[in-house]
Amino acid sequence: MTSPPENGAGAALAMANALRDAGIEASQIGYVNAHGTSTPAGDKAEAQAVKAIFGEAASRVL
Repeated sequence: MTSPPENGAGAALAMANALRDAGIEASQIGYVNAHGTSTPAGDKAEAQAVKAIFGEAASRVL
């Protein structure tokens, strides 16, 4: 088994690369569909990654 880094560095890098490849800014994203593995380590890492990329906007709920 593996466990992601708690800081979500890999997921954040993947999101940043996807935004760069698409030529858009994080502020242009209106919806994020999280993977949500329902594991403490996975969910924490994913939440940290979303916060790293989307900053204050990550706390807004639709």
